Amino acid sequence: MIFSKSSEYIKKPFFISSELSGKFLASIIDSLPDAVLVIDIDQKIIAWNRALEKMTGITAAQMLPSPTPFLKYNPEELMGKPIYNLLHSYDIMLLTTAFKKIIKNKESESLEIRIKDSAGDYHWVELVGNPRFNDNSEVDGAIFVGRVVTERKLVEEALKASEERYRELFENANDIVYIQDPGGQYLDFNKAAQAITGYSREELLNISMEHLVAPEYLDLSKKMMKQKINQGGTTCYELEIIGKNRNKIPVEVSSRLIRYSDQSIAIQGTARDNTKRRQAEKALAAEKERLALILSSIGHGVITTDNYGIITFINTEAERFFEWKNEYARGKRLLEVVPLVEGYTHLNHSLFFASKDEPHPVDIRIINNLGQISLLSTTVTHIPGNDGNDHGMVFVFRDVTELRKAESQLALSQKLESIGQLAAGIAHEINNPMQYIGDNLSFLNEAFASTFSILDQVKALASFEDISSCILGLEKLLEKSQRELDFFRNEIPQAIQQSLEGVTGVSDIVTALRNFAHPGSGEKQIANVNHAIMGTVSIAKNEWKHLADLELNLGNDLPAVKMVVNQINQVLLNMIVNSSHSIQNAIEKGLYPKGRIVISSQKNGSYVEIRISDNGMGIPDTIINKVFDPFFTTKEVGKGTGQGLAISHDIIVNKHNGLIELESEVGRGTTFYIRLPIKGPI
Repeated sequence: MIFSKSSEYIKKPFFISSELSGKFLASIIDSLPDAVLVIDIDQKIIAWNRALEKMTGITAAQMLPSPTPFLKYNPEELMGKPIYNLLHSYDIMLLTTAFKKIIKNKESESLEIRIKDSAGDYHWVELVGNPRFNDNSEVDGAIFVGRVVTERKLVEEALKASEERYRELFENANDIVYIQDPGGQYLDFNKAAQAITGYSREELLNISMEHLVAPEYLDLSKKMMKQKINQGGTTCYELEIIGKNRNKIPVEVSSRLIRYSDQSIAIQGTARDNTKRRQAEKALAAEKERLALILSSIGHGVITTDNYGIITFINTEAERFFEWKNEYARGKRLLEVVPLVEGYTHLNHSLFFASKDEPHPVDIRIINNLGQISLLSTTVTHIPGNDGNDHGMVFVFRDVTELRKAESQLALSQKLESIGQLAAGIAHEINNPMQYIGDNLSFLNEAFASTFSILDQVKALASFEDISSCILGLEKLLEKSQRELDFFRNEIPQAIQQSLEGVTGVSDIVTALRNFAHPGSGEKQIANVNHAIMGTVSIAKNEWKHLADLELNLGNDLPAVKMVVNQINQVLLNMIVNSSHSIQNAIEKGLYPKGRIVISSQKNGSYVEIRISDNGMGIPDTIINKVFDPFFTTKEVGKGTGQGLAISHDIIVNKHNGLIELESEVGRGTTFYIRLPIKGPI
């Protein structure tokens, strides 16, 4: 028995009758379920009981010669050693203070300390210390009875940490967090509640729900609280609370039922300050109203749809265009409201699948209830969302009926101007072949007259009765006419061939002129770019042939392009005429006797590209960015409208969704790049 070694120290300290021997008392202590540790007045260990054996599973016989499993010390190593050797440094003062109180007051003290084993591990032990008396009834030490409470302490510490984390979250939440009993009394508020309402915590805890919740929301608040108590779950609703300054604060409330360990219940809720959200909503509503007013006031028709083409808004001008009121148009499909002319319904594909990056206007024709047709320029813009997906489309309609008429008149005027400029040259081109056709016809007339004369003489000789005289006369006639007949035999076929070539040339010029000048249908059709280039070069030949050598480098197997042929012819003619005029200026300045124009065609990605290069005077940097502007010209009065490049830009970019660019260097020449989409919309 462990206590058998030190039983002489335990006689009267426990106030047991003297009849009981020290050994008997030691055996009682040794059999206690709790650990007993005895220290003397110097706080040195003098004894411990068998409870250590029960704690560790080590027998008493094993404990004396080997370290105890609980403390992992050999008892002989501990006997007479200060208790502080076993304590955590933070607990030494705690035990010292308790020990002094026990000695001084001769009363018991309770404490919890950490005891270290030889491996350096600490164990929480709950101790109750009592004074130990000697034979003279003097306090000469203390007896500590304790049990290991490490697991309980870990649970308590975890619970404490959890409570601290909860409290930290509770206090530092940006939203109001509150706890309320089933009767409506507030039990707790966090710091955010104080900051938002202006009340202190004490004021909030003493305020009633009737004073904190705005009167118009009080019934709702009580109803939600009752529902929470009866049904549980989470409820969310909005109300207004009244701040200390009597200001109303809109909040969004979310609450749930909580149940304590004693089965009592309470309501825990959060209230998010919606003041800024309400302000933002009001500002957004005002902005929407302002935007709606602006959209209603602008001169363009505006329709917004979702991704499926269902109308969500239509402004006043669009109501006028399509004869639908906004309230009736909303919820309808776009093509139910936009009355496209039959034959143009294929344009809805162009409208819905317009490019997101570079939306181009599309002209559509609509017909009203009176059968009147209008032309609208339509642009589609996709509405992006914060999630990266489209949230709908905006269609902007502009009535261009009169504008297109004016543009058509301007284009026709420019075309007639070009034809007028080319008329003298074309007449010259026709006159040359017609002149040698006339000369050849005169020659053929004379040749046939001579031939018929010879035939008449042959006929007269054939009437002679004397055969010998007839033969002699024919021989003399043949000898006389042989040279003339040989001449006719050689020259007549050549004259006929030259005349046929002249007729073909005139026919080609007339055909090209007819194709160029013909107004066409105004709709795009599949056409060959190279044919357009060659026809225009032929028409403009008299413009360039005396000024420049023209070289064609046309690509083979070019894909066909959807285009309005006579419009592209007009653009090509404008480019060739500009190059010719630029080269003429260079010749007049003495730069060279004759210039050079190169026209090429090739496939470039999704475009067919036409390049028109010249070595003319070039375009100064000061005006190069203005050459495509409407009404900008460098031509002198009486030299034409000077709108060729502006019209060309409109035709290529706006009417064909293409590109037109240029590079130029003064004194070296200019290159125009025209790109027409291979799969452009019709």
